[in-house]
Amino acid sequence: MNLEQEQLDNSDEEEWVSKIAKKLVDSKMDNVATLFLETIGPTSHVWSQLARLYFQPLFILMGPDSEKLLKFAEKPENIEKLVKKIEEYQIQKEEEERKAKSEKGEKRKFWFFGR
Repeated sequence: MNLEQEQLDNSDEEEWVSKIAKKLVDSKMDNVATLFLETIGPTSHVWSQLARLYFQPLFILMGPDSEKLLKFAEKPENIEKLVKKIEEYQIQKEEEERKAKSEKGEKRKFWFFGR
């Protein structure tokens, strides 16, 4: 592969950020992912190099997008974009759930009351 082919342009990065964030929020892994990404964010380049070393056999199975994924993960600003997008989707999902509950007319339940 050429170096130009491996580079991601901004539209690809934004598309990946949106897809990953949406899947994480839909699978209710958003809090865990945010914690993990905030933890590794400053050292993302190091972690992507370790992933390149240890998981290379698995990346071969993923196909040509695996190299692009590693390039994406190397940049700390992409990690920040992903965290922000996850937070946006969290807020959006909470608003949708709140709206659905208000339309149903459900009352708020407190954890210490069984009803």
